[in-house]
Amino acid sequence: MEPLEFWGITFRSASHLAYFKLSVTVFLASIGWCFGKSIFSGRFAPTRFWNIMGVAHSVVSLQAAVYTKMGQANDLVYSAECVWFNALAAFLYFFLYWLVCKFSGGSSRA
Repeated sequence: MEPLEFWGITFRSASHLAYFKLSVTVFLASIGWCFGKSIFSGRFAPTRFWNIMGVAHSVVSLQAAVYTKMGQANDLVYSAECVWFNALAAFLYFFLYWLVCKFSGGSSRA
């Protein structure tokens, strides 16, 4: 299988590219939803969603780390890049949650 390139990033398979596109789309849509909700209702919305997504990406990252022996082995499903991408995605979701809670005066609920 030939590697695919998107936004200057090389992906090992079409499924990795599809996962990346879906992850980025959901992330950006949740930010758009948050700001849309804050404009129309005066409060931030998807903090619970961000926690769930942060946990989900953390689990995938840990699972990939175990399967790839911390990125030293690659297979069709998991790779070293999978470990780091999901760890970064988890960090971003948790950071957004923290940021909104910090500046909205507490834990906002969706």
